[in-house]
Amino acid sequence: MTLDQLRYFQAVCNVGSVVRAAEFLRISQPSVSAAIANLEREFDTQLFTRTNKKMTLTKEGITLLELADDLLTRADGAVKTMKALGN
Repeated sequence: MTLDQLRYFQAVCNVGSVVRAAEFLRISQPSVSAAIANLEREFDTQLFTRTNKKMTLTKEGITLLELADDLLTRADGAVKTMKALGN
């Protein structure tokens, strides 16, 4: 699991689709899809149920989103703190 994978996952959750997440992140759709697939493979669980272009979080996906939100907030805070210390 990487911070980028979590950011891509978080973006999909926030905008509701891989295509819109890719547009928001300004990266390719296959990159977002691969990140989600890698997370699902690594955790051996399905994070979304997919039906007719609609993606809904599973209970495991909801748990990961809560953890990702916290972890990414902390990571962003660490970057800000370290940059401030460097100045």
